[in-house]
Amino acid sequence: MSKSSLLVRGLGVLLVATLSACGAKSAAINPVAPAVPAASPKDEIPLVLVAAGKFEMGSDHYRDEEPLHVVELRSFLIDQTEVTNTQYAHCLQQGFCQPPQRLDSYSRPEYFGNPQYDAYPVIYVTWDDADTFCKWAGRRLPTEAEWERAARGSDERIYPWGDQPPQANFLNYDFNLGDTSPTGNYPLGASPYQVLDMAGNVAEWVADWYDPAYYSESPYSDPGDSLATKYRVVRGGSWIDNRYAVRAGLRRYYPPDSAFVNLGFRCAESTPAPPGSYMGGGHRTLR
Repeated sequence: MSKSSLLVRGLGVLLVATLSACGAKSAAINPVAPAVPAASPKDEIPLVLVAAGKFEMGSDHYRDEEPLHVVELRSFLIDQTEVTNTQYAHCLQQGFCQPPQRLDSYSRPEYFGNPQYDAYPVIYVTWDDADTFCKWAGRRLPTEAEWERAARGSDERIYPWGDQPPQANFLNYDFNLGDTSPTGNYPLGASPYQVLDMAGNVAEWVADWYDPAYYSESPYSDPGDSLATKYRVVRGGSWIDNRYAVRAGLRRYYPPDSAFVNLGFRCAESTPAPPGSYMGGGHRTLR
């Protein structure tokens, strides 16, 4: 049996029904599921299964998020937390990954490699660094559409936890702590699929090239890369960002060789399609 099949079987208890089945749009805080996610055998990062289905992607309020449009995705696995310093160090020690561009953080002269911050998100990594780690771990970077579905579910919510404005116990944002925090430290800010830290702590590289007009022409099913080749998309807010910059629909973009004090990543993995099923779509590059 393939690794993906084993993970899917182990994650059956974690499958969260889409919010469309639960009724109207909710601003309620999401409780974290009591079940323990299955972990990747390579890096021991917990993985969450996101069910196949439709959701509303984008918004009608910001130019590169327009138009609000329906997207259909296959099921996929996504890391419940951002990749940590110690997890990235395992890839480095095995000779696959390159060191982060810097070893400090905003307020800590010694960050990467300091055991005190092992459980904190790795930062100062480029897109290629993130892509290399995910390949080493047997996964890949999530597509922009996958990331947004995992963050906001199916009900057009503004933030992963709902529509309630950000609060200090939901996420690490707006310089509240002045630097990164341990991954998975804000269960009240969990998404509908119990994915953590999608609004704060560090922003995250995703697989796609950035095209500000892509939403107006992207495929209905499983949208992947645009034809642009200058900037990579970054999703999610960070410990630096204010309430307007931690929305689940926000799109950022940077040159792929960028490495910042508030930028990290998480990985994803495709799950086997049911026999005989097909969801058409555009080009989807799983680098």
